Amino acid sequence: MYARGWRVPDSPYQYDPAVAATMTLSGGATVLYEGDWATRTPETSWNGDWELIGERGRLTWMGPATDVMSSTLLLQLRGETPRPLPLPELELSDRAASLAAFGEAVMTKREPETSARDNIHSLAIVLGCVASIESGAVVVPPSMSGP
Repeated sequence: MYARGWRVPDSPYQYDPAVAATMTLSGGATVLYEGDWATRTPETSWNGDWELIGERGRLTWMGPATDVMSSTLLLQLRGETPRPLPLPELELSDRAASLAAFGEAVMTKREPETSARDNIHSLAIVLGCVASIESGAVVVPPSMSGP
């Protein structure tokens, strides 16, 4: 991976609040990440705005800050007009769904869909970004195994 961080004019942060990173995953896919903690544009909601681009087209998710169930999911196959996809029907939303999934994982003693064991890879990517920014070089993120 390679990452570069930079200062943003009038940023209140001590360290570089903006970063761009490119990563090549083990299967060969390339990921581009760009983020900025000091932007003057409207804050992105916790639901996020995502764009996944593949061989046959792109999938775009735009999530408003207020309600995940009013998000927009668009599929655009190469050469076609984007079309909305239906969101799944969920019995619960927001924190209620997260708490229900946590309770089910505890009661059944199964690992939840999003666990710290898996999220350790996100930490490895962040540490790889820091190492690349500090060295100015392409780096291989540290190998981390879950608990």
